[in-house]
Amino acid sequence: MLNLCTICENSDGNKSIILPFCGFVVCYEHIEYLAKKFKCPVCKTHEIDKDECLSMRNNLKKIDFIKQERLKEIGKNPETFINNIFTQLINDVDIKREKLMMMFEKQINDYSQQLINELQKHKKNLTAELKHKMEDFEENKDSIKALIECVENMKFYEGQDLITFKIADYFGRVNFAKLVNKDCCLVDIESFELKSKLKVKNNVKVKNIDQFETGEILVFGENYIIIINEEIRQILKEIKLYANVECARVFNNNEFLCGLKSGHVKIFNKNTSEIVSETEIPNNERVYALELWSNKVVVLSGCKIRVWDPSLNKWIFELSAIRCGSDILMINSNHLLIYEAKQIDVFDLSKKRSLKSIVDREIVDIDKINDEEFISVHGLGFYKIWCTKRLECKIKCDIQLWKIQNVIALPNYRFLIYSEEDGITLWIRNESVYSSQLKLDKSISSMMLLRSGQLAFFNYSSELHLLSQ
Repeated sequence: MLNLCTICENSDGNKSIILPFCGFVVCYEHIEYLAKKFKCPVCKTHEIDKDECLSMRNNLKKIDFIKQERLKEIGKNPETFINNIFTQLINDVDIKREKLMMMFEKQINDYSQQLINELQKHKKNLTAELKHKMEDFEENKDSIKALIECVENMKFYEGQDLITFKIADYFGRVNFAKLVNKDCCLVDIESFELKSKLKVKNNVKVKNIDQFETGEILVFGENYIIIINEEIRQILKEIKLYANVECARVFNNNEFLCGLKSGHVKIFNKNTSEIVSETEIPNNERVYALELWSNKVVVLSGCKIRVWDPSLNKWIFELSAIRCGSDILMINSNHLLIYEAKQIDVFDLSKKRSLKSIVDREIVDIDKINDEEFISVHGLGFYKIWCTKRLECKIKCDIQLWKIQNVIALPNYRFLIYSEEDGITLWIRNESVYSSQLKLDKSISSMMLLRSGQLAFFNYSSELHLLSQ
């Protein structure tokens, strides 16, 4: 009776989920497709965080069982599963084709009709002018001759060569199933092996890694931007800039952002390497960090947070920040976290104000867990999990790692921590002993878990290492 679903009275205990606070039991299918935060479907008196709900100890076992059952169902008829996915993808492509054909057909018809209307109008005006001048030929013969030559030289000029038409930029792309989930990293990092190694030209010291949704890896260092194809493991582009790059990141599928030491922020087209939009920081202040706020760009420069709208090429507003040299991170849709070694500040960009500031010790790196929490790692050998709204520490765990440099938050309340002494370790929330470890021969400068599930990192010899199970 304990596992009876309160909504449909189903009695399958293996698929029943306990709702937090009220303790009612419901089938997983009733909450599977609800938003990250939803009103309790039973008592309707409180809000439930889906991640917290599913991470409860009793529910985790059920979720694992449900996932296994789903895999078994797919295994019974994999062809139907694949067909359903690809039928939808092919349908999406067909719909896009029809929309573009209609859009371009209308634009072509409208433009051609506009040219014809202008020609008809010009024809009428020229005919009237020529008739008028012919009435007194001797007096107007020079101007008549010039007018006739002008008409004879009129010509229709072809447009640009179609080679310059980037159809993929208009139509869109398919990720071809290379963007899988990262669950392979949630169990055993020790089983990861080196799959490929790629040396970056010019010995550029890579400072950070980012990735487009289409799979290409974006890295930067000194005055170079480098784009790498993860699938074929080759460098696609090397873009040299004539100023030091302080920060760079993906802006959208076709564009990336650069913050330059010279006090400029630029958006580049990924395919053509051309500048799409650019702006200059007031007083040419040095750019320290970039973040995205919807379709706007948040810039940390000097002791200011500035928000730039590229579509208007306009600075929207600015706020006073902590001392320069800090890092920034959007931890939900409107809240911006600014941190450095001794301080954390939270700003609400929608309200254009600072919410709270706290002093802490030896903050090395921070990553977002979800909209409500973030994790920080500290040089003194511990990590903390924080409540975003209250900027209060919920959990502090001594992990006895030294020379910590990076943390990456994973799904299901796990995270990777890199330290120079212990390599990359996999941790489970609330535990003070890592569950698995990947030892490294050389120190690394930056790392990222790619959308494919591969672990990418650069060492100080400017080599990209790609590892997976």
